[in-house]
Amino acid sequence: MTHDVTRGGVAQLDKSKSRARCRKWMLSCRVDGVRRMRRFTGTHTQAVDELERWRGELAGAVECADTLSAYMARWHEWRVESGDYAPGTLANDLRAIRAVERSPLAHKRMDEITPVDVRDALAWIKAHPVRSSKPLSGTTMNKTHNTLSQIFTQAADDGLIANSPMSHMSAPRTDTREREALSIAQIAYTLDTLDEMELDGHVVAVHLMLTLGLRRGEALALHVDDIARDCVHIRRAIKERDGSIGVPKSPASVRTLPLPNRTRALISRWMDERDARGLAHAPTLCCNGRGGVLRPHQMQKWWNANRDRIGCAGMVMHQLRHSNLSMMARHMPSAFDLQKWAGWSSLEPARVYIHIDTDALANAVTSAFAVLAVTPRLHINEAGQSAYALTCDNLWSGGQDLNLRPDMRGDSNDGSELARDDDDTANTG
Repeated sequence: MTHDVTRGGVAQLDKSKSRARCRKWMLSCRVDGVRRMRRFTGTHTQAVDELERWRGELAGAVECADTLSAYMARWHEWRVESGDYAPGTLANDLRAIRAVERSPLAHKRMDEITPVDVRDALAWIKAHPVRSSKPLSGTTMNKTHNTLSQIFTQAADDGLIANSPMSHMSAPRTDTREREALSIAQIAYTLDTLDEMELDGHVVAVHLMLTLGLRRGEALALHVDDIARDCVHIRRAIKERDGSIGVPKSPASVRTLPLPNRTRALISRWMDERDARGLAHAPTLCCNGRGGVLRPHQMQKWWNANRDRIGCAGMVMHQLRHSNLSMMARHMPSAFDLQKWAGWSSLEPARVYIHIDTDALANAVTSAFAVLAVTPRLHINEAGQSAYALTCDNLWSGGQDLNLRPDMRGDSNDGSELARDDDDTANTG
């Protein structure tokens, strides 16, 4: 497919600079009578060369088809072939693409799609779910919106459209219910109930998630060799989709955690039980009844059948980890320690668990001011002489005066020296 492309031009975006110093440009041309634009960063000569190259690209055969459906398929292929995206991310992208493909928007030309078309399509997708009679949730629509926005942004970068029709559109609000954490009393009840149940890989996995804050994939992939006398090494994870065991997707997830006494005792009991059942050969700690790897779907089936019994009615399994992190956040010295415990790549997730503790703030201020807040004060002795002393401003226990060496003192037989000092202070202040 060939196109009629006119020359267009190069417009200077940074008007505060001369053309020789400007590095921001807008390239424009007309393709089949439709104006297209794209930004470029570089010198004016480079911008002119880029315009000629771009015109040649648009005038020739377009590698990507013009319809949104064809471009979405190619966009997904690029992401798969790059190897830069996790399988879960690619699966979420594919679900969003399939939802858009069902809408009337999919068969429109890329350069004919307007913001109104996109809004109508998203409304249609929400009102026409595949597997439910209810409209799609805000969280699902938020993911669909974000994926479609990435596709249009990439198309604009490729020069297929002038601008993304979603550049000024806000994403739908998520409506996922906030997950609640178990209280300390509820955690104790759950652990006591687990101790009373018949010991198996499911019980051990739930115990590890609740006492160590492990993810489900980390608990199920934990090898016997990863357990030391007083700590456990987290260096494997089971993939939710195929049940295979590999390294965690984030290097930060590889960590060493100290074992609580209660967890150490449970693991010791389970190791003896494994030997008695002939499961000593099982490589993973939380193995199934035949010594094989306990799969995520098997763990989920057990959870659905037993969560009410252990005091976790209506909860998802990940709330065990959430409960542990909420409890540990109250005892961790800093957010950095909580980050290491949880296996996060950044501090951002810690914001969910860090709350203002007024008692801790009061103790911190007391300690800091008792040592650091030492300020000079002017005192008048009984003889009417002025003298400087250092006072520690302890906000709760009162002040403490410290004497200075003689060269830091000032004497005055009358109030003139004191008045002059005050005037100088006022003038300089």
